[in-house]
Amino acid sequence: MNSDNWCKPLRESKVLRTTQYGIWRVLRDKIPTKTNLIYKGVDSPNSLCELCQEEQETTTHMFIGCKVSHSIWVMCDNWVGVQSLHHEHLIQNFHQFHLTDMSEKQNGV
Repeated sequence: MNSDNWCKPLRESKVLRTTQYGIWRVLRDKIPTKTNLIYKGVDSPNSLCELCQEEQETTTHMFIGCKVSHSIWVMCDNWVGVQSLHHEHLIQNFHQFHLTDMSEKQNGV
C-alpha cells in the first residue's frame, strides 16, 4: 500500500504530534516488540507475547492477533461508543478509523 494513503490522513489528524509519531511507528513496525529486538541482536529468553504467551510478539500480533489485546480493543470501542471491525492488517484498521469518522467521535471524548 502506498505510504501516502495513510500518511496524509495521519498528518492532517487533530491528534498531538507525539501521538501521530506513535501511530507512524506502529504502522511502520518500528516499535520494540520482542521479535524486532531479537532481530536487532537483543538477547531474550523467547519471543512469545507477554500477554497471551501463545504466539511471537510482533507488532501485528500485539495490536490485532493477540486475544488479550483484542478484548482490550473491544472494551475501548464500547467505552468510546463505536462498533468497529478489527482487520488482519494495521493499516486497514487505521483506514477504517478515518473513513468512518471515528476520529471525530474520539476527539470529543
